[in-house]
Amino acid sequence: MNAQAPMYLLLGYFGLHFFDRFLTAFVCQKDPDKAQYHVGLIPMIGIGFHSFIDGFV
Repeated sequence: MNAQAPMYLLLGYFGLHFFDRFLTAFVCQKDPDKAQYHVGLIPMIGIGFHSFIDGFV
């Protein structure tokens, strides 16, 4: 419904991808007990942001 929708889709994907890489490299690798936190945290942030936007729409 929007000509810029593919760009927004790619921006969202790469945004979450780079955030996942940031968490893995700087947060999760420093503490072995938190090594798998990004597996659940990234989808939670993505779904939460999606639901937040859906609330406005």
